Amino acid sequence: MRIEVEPENKEWTKERCKVVLLEKVQLDFESEMRLANVKLASMQQARIVEMIERTKIMDVLFMKHGCRLADLLYAQKNWDLDNDPDVLAAKNANQAKKQDFKQKAKSEAIDKMRGALKVTPEQQAEIDELIAAQGPVNVAPNSEGTLDKTEFMKLFQVICTLQVRN
Repeated sequence: MRIEVEPENKEWTKERCKVVLLEKVQLDFESEMRLANVKLASMQQARIVEMIERTKIMDVLFMKHGCRLADLLYAQKNWDLDNDPDVLAAKNANQAKKQDFKQKAKSEAIDKMRGALKVTPEQQAEIDELIAAQGPVNVAPNSEGTLDKTEFMKLFQVICTLQVRN
């Protein structure tokens, strides 16, 4: 409603508003990346932290450019800045960076799990010894796509023996 009632601020040109909007897009992205790994106790606490970050961004834009959020919203609506090629390019670049960040975090988690599952040479020797004691294990699936019951029991006995020893 404020946007409709307040008079247009003549000192704000389309280019000046576009610069401020691009900076806001970048600050929003940086804020989101900072908060990506933060673990909070509740959704309410997460929303409070998010609102604090948004307020910080609005404060930075006001202190640096003298731009109120109402001015920026008016400019976005008046000049359709959300569909500006530079703004869209900045948003798309940030989206790609987010995807890369998520993929990297997923890869790191998988690597961490693999590291935890690595077997020492001593453990591998113990596993080989237990398998040799059971006789060769045929791990090829049968016609139903499962292990033969005898082969499954051999593997199960090896796993149980290892669990009891550790």
